[in-house]
Amino acid sequence: MEHKRNTFRTNYFDVFRRTVMWSKWYMNEERRLIEKAVKTFAEKEVRPFISAMEDEDKSPKELVLALTKLGFLGYTIPEEKGGSGVDWVNYGIVIEELGKVSGNMAFIALLQGEVFAGFMASLANEQQVEKFLKPALRGEYLLGGWVTEPGGINDLGSFETKAQLDGDEWVINGGKIFATNADSMDLAVVACGPVDEVPSADNIRYIIVPKDAAGFVPGHIENKVGFNGSRTGQIYLNDVRVPKENDLGLGTELFNYHMFLGYCGYAAAMLGGMETVFEQTVGYLKQRMSGGKALWDTHETIRFDIGKLWQAIDTYRNSLYGALVGMNNGTDMYLSMIALKHDGERLMEHVCSECMSLYGGLGLVKETGIERFYRDAKMYSMVCGSTKTLTGLISSQL
Repeated sequence: MEHKRNTFRTNYFDVFRRTVMWSKWYMNEERRLIEKAVKTFAEKEVRPFISAMEDEDKSPKELVLALTKLGFLGYTIPEEKGGSGVDWVNYGIVIEELGKVSGNMAFIALLQGEVFAGFMASLANEQQVEKFLKPALRGEYLLGGWVTEPGGINDLGSFETKAQLDGDEWVINGGKIFATNADSMDLAVVACGPVDEVPSADNIRYIIVPKDAAGFVPGHIENKVGFNGSRTGQIYLNDVRVPKENDLGLGTELFNYHMFLGYCGYAAAMLGGMETVFEQTVGYLKQRMSGGKALWDTHETIRFDIGKLWQAIDTYRNSLYGALVGMNNGTDMYLSMIALKHDGERLMEHVCSECMSLYGGLGLVKETGIERFYRDAKMYSMVCGSTKTLTGLISSQL
């Protein structure tokens, strides 16, 4: 019986990925090599780790640091600051390939490679670059970036985390919720309000806190619907003292800007997830026999449904990489990135739902992997700005 089940899994879950002709007009020799290298890493290193992330909520910290050591997470950082040179298209390719295998791995990698590291690169002085940023981009530190408090990320006036300068040290008291890498990070950028003023976008200070700082205590780790392995939870700061040299300065608008730029990473990760679910489903339909014929040949409506999904995914791909090329050329794609994150979640959820239905009863079996991508789609809709918030951001600029 076990032998038959293993054979069943091989026949129905492992061999249905196929090559689909996506329009990759932006590729060149270097990018094909990057794509191949990251694909190999994802298949050999990340895929075997999925069960540990899903079943044990184990952080892929070592895998992320290995990617950083290989130079795959520094594409948005200038060379003089430890990166490999600014190339947003290369960055998109890396995150897309990771997203094909694991949404959680792609999520942690995009935070490490752009949202957190990019913000540090924009604010850090030369000493901070050498002490914190370059080691992080060499794969020595896993980064965190914590802003959200019980009052909400947008209610800066109710910030309870405060920092006060005492001689040559900053003394921090407070706490955060929904802190990614809460108990697995090595360094975190913590947003702190002033002690003697009402917190606002103009006086929130960003201070680097190491994991071994006295008074830093990770709290409850949340049991989320998706992104298992990202170790999201509460953290507490009780008279945490760090050198004043750890202060990156004031930069709320800059932090938000890098978060929005990082949305291209979310878009690339979602694109990768959609591709995997789509390609796997097409392969299944072409090989699953019913009444002596493949499902693909039996029902014309199935082919129509698949064709519509392909159109939607490929259009999204072209929008994403068109925006990334624009960023390489220096064009401000601020609103486009917000729109891509917003639309990507809805499209990924739709693709997963449709493919789950096309799989029939097998679509409900966890081993197909579709439900994992389906759950991650809902996570993409919430993290670092919900779809409702993003709609408000776009409309406020019109």
